[in-house]
Amino acid sequence: MKSLTERLNLYMDAGFPILYLETFEEDKAMQITQKASSNRPLVEWNMRGLFYPQTPELNMEDISLAEALKNFASPHRMGNEKFAQKFDLSRKVLVLKDTQSLIEQPDIIAQLKYLSEQIAIGNDDMECNIVIISSTAAIPKELAPYTTILSMEYLNTDEIKRLSERPPAYRGGSFLLPREQHH
Repeated sequence: MKSLTERLNLYMDAGFPILYLETFEEDKAMQITQKASSNRPLVEWNMRGLFYPQTPELNMEDISLAEALKNFASPHRMGNEKFAQKFDLSRKVLVLKDTQSLIEQPDIIAQLKYLSEQIAIGNDDMECNIVIISSTAAIPKELAPYTTILSMEYLNTDEIKRLSERPPAYRGGSFLLPREQHH
């Protein structure tokens, strides 16, 4: 079976519009998304604003999700090149966090649906993916056809039991789990 990173990469390459990572481990999900993105730049929206890890000069604090999505849907509407650069999603991955309380709002649904349709039909200006990272998969029915849910990989009960039966080894000031031991 392929790892979550490999599966996420395949879905991204295949042009699946919305990839929903259901997890409580936001940092780990971001690492997996970064690896799966094949060096495409990430653009992150969270409750604090819009962030461009690779080009921080484009960051915009205090922009709402609805406003950000509206701008992504038509980045050239202002006729301003800097504005267009901020909101051009071509060959990027848009990561949405903190959306649990917002995802059911009609304007959010409408903008995500429009972006998803553009991605799905292969619009060159929308050659991107949207990754939603959330602890619960709340998907409005209007977005369901465009959404693929992926869950984080966790140890199963047998793996946890096996690991807990063997104490970790102490080596050089740190503890190593049995499968990480070096000889």
